Amino acid sequence: MTRSDLFLYDLQNQTIITLTQPPPSVVDWHPQLYEDWLAWYRRNLGTGESFIRLYNLSSSEQITIPVTVPQHTLVSLDDQYVIWDDWRNGNSDIYGYHLINRQEVAFVTRPFGQSNGVIHEGLLLYIDYETPFTLRLYHLDTEQTYTLFQQPPSYFIRSGGLHEGTAVWIDGGYIATGQTIIYGARQLPERFYLPILGRP
Repeated sequence: MTRSDLFLYDLQNQTIITLTQPPPSVVDWHPQLYEDWLAWYRRNLGTGESFIRLYNLSSSEQITIPVTVPQHTLVSLDDQYVIWDDWRNGNSDIYGYHLINRQEVAFVTRPFGQSNGVIHEGLLLYIDYETPFTLRLYHLDTEQTYTLFQQPPSYFIRSGGLHEGTAVWIDGGYIATGQTIIYGARQLPERFYLPILGRP
């Protein structure tokens, strides 16, 4: 069995803080930090149980959310929500937890699977695996969905980042073209994008 720990590096004091030391067979993956909240994915390799863990750096409050995932999941959070890929419906959907109301939210539950969600300031960026693979943007307030980018199944897309109306993502078209290109979209939710960086 194996184990993984989480550490926090204090830039001001230049010190390392140990945040988690789980027992053997428990692993902590994919930590994400936003203001005072730290979120990560935890899995017990012995029992197969999976959780989203939250820790408030100021108050030391801890929250544990049981989740349904086959292996592991990426986590994203902002000042209101933490989100993850959940498989309770037989394929990956985007679920979240409201940090203020302390309630679970089903954000995107469609056929074919959705994953790799990134949330920030009322916008949710995710991949929809309905053919063709599609990068979509969901506006939480208006509940509208926008299509940003599409690729055929021989390609892959990976969400990158989302901040102040700007999104970036990876177009992994190297299978067909030999290149991986980073794209960006500005003034979201308008559908304007351009290549930022391409490398063979």
